[in-house]
Amino acid sequence: MPPADESGRSSAAARAMLRSLPSVDALIAAVAGQSTLQGISRPRLTATVREVLGAERRRILEAGGAVAAAEALAGQVVARLTEAGVFSLVPVINATGVVLHTNLGRAPLSEAARAALLEAGGYRPFVPIAAVRAALRDAPSEGVAAPSEGGRSFGSLVHRVLEWTPLGEATADSVHAMAQALAPSFGLDDEAGRRAGEAAWAALGLPVMDRARVAQRVWRELPLFFPDQGDLIEGVIDLVFQEEDGLVIVDYKTDRIAPEQAVEQAAHHAPQLQLYGRGLAQAWDVPVKERLVLFTSIGQAIRV
Repeated sequence: MPPADESGRSSAAARAMLRSLPSVDALIAAVAGQSTLQGISRPRLTATVREVLGAERRRILEAGGAVAAAEALAGQVVARLTEAGVFSLVPVINATGVVLHTNLGRAPLSEAARAALLEAGGYRPFVPIAAVRAALRDAPSEGVAAPSEGGRSFGSLVHRVLEWTPLGEATADSVHAMAQALAPSFGLDDEAGRRAGEAAWAALGLPVMDRARVAQRVWRELPLFFPDQGDLIEGVIDLVFQEEDGLVIVDYKTDRIAPEQAVEQAAHHAPQLQLYGRGLAQAWDVPVKERLVLFTSIGQAIRV
């Protein structure tokens, strides 16, 4: 038989195996409540589950073999989190200055002094807000893009394929196979899977992705939480990589635009990437040297 038939059967078998993997929610439920994971935040647990599932999907697509049992995958999640250790922020009460101890006995502070201390050192809550929503306050325009065909589900599928595809070993066939295998889990048909595979493969061929392949460090779908002007910004950066002179932030957009609209639409998204840059600057002592909006519909990346 021609090689194409064998490739087709192999691709179909891989898709069938990928469909048998547990969902993110199912794997979270499988490890929830374990005493060893007390103190682990939900975003961190979710990110680790996605890492484990992503690694298993890549193994199936690249090396083949049977799908790991759900119990084994749950064990990998627990092992990764246990090895990394528990870290979290917890609320505390600042009781400094409530009572002043002297040789004459205990002298309570005056109400004015106590109020001043509480105002200076008291707890100040932050209001959680998604980075996309926070960025809209500073966006210069409403944007010129039409929603992607398939809506948010299609955009999520493209993002997932770009997250799980190995940067250095991807082929057009493997990218398309992954997109079509994942499409049903996003409520999309084979045609949407085909289009998502084409969009992801075009993005992977851009020069900025070549830079990521040889970068010192690379992060994909990086969760980010940081305070900013009274808000607690919550977001996920699609791609960050580190070169010798700083970090590069890349944000994927599946907006339907014409090439001549790219600069204007990128300006609409720029505040979101500026927020991400401020968050990374707070977390790491590494400068952000470049921010890029990557439009998958036209295969073009614009600096902002």
